[in-house]
Amino acid sequence: MRMRVEDSCLVVIDEQERLCAAMSEFDVTRTALLAAAAKELGVPVLATEQNPERLGGTLPQVVAAWPEATKVFPKFSYSCWGEPEFAGALRRLPVKNVILTGVETHVCLQQTAFELMDEGYRVIVAKDAVASRRTSDRDTSLSLLLARGVMVTTAESIVFEWLGTARHPSFKTILKLVK
Repeated sequence: MRMRVEDSCLVVIDEQERLCAAMSEFDVTRTALLAAAAKELGVPVLATEQNPERLGGTLPQVVAAWPEATKVFPKFSYSCWGEPEFAGALRRLPVKNVILTGVETHVCLQQTAFELMDEGYRVIVAKDAVASRRTSDRDTSLSLLLARGVMVTTAESIVFEWLGTARHPSFKTILKLVK
């Protein structure tokens, strides 16, 4: 059940400027940490942008941190899985663990998590890298996700699980990201 680099993928859901500005207690640094660690460790990253013509692009802090090979998919479906290009890209990756960050927790992230589980993926949510406009919506969604079998943890916990040991060649680089 361990999250290993070779069987993980990070999915950044709709962390767009106009959306994130309306969120309660959103800390973009947690997604940036995951994206930078993914870049350092070779974890693939996929991202979505809900109606990007209207809501703008992904936050610059996140884009600056993620790998160059990150694929960004425009979407109109609430669930990322509802977008055929995203689903196809994820299917082509040799992963079983999908780590989710983004907004809104109780809408797009929750629907994505449930559909990914239906498809046989193990879903992990970085609870400090998700948000909703109302804290109660986020908290209720996190409780529901847990009850339905989604692993809910923190960005830092995920990063250190990817490392596995302080002897990992990237340990010092990752440690600088965390501090």
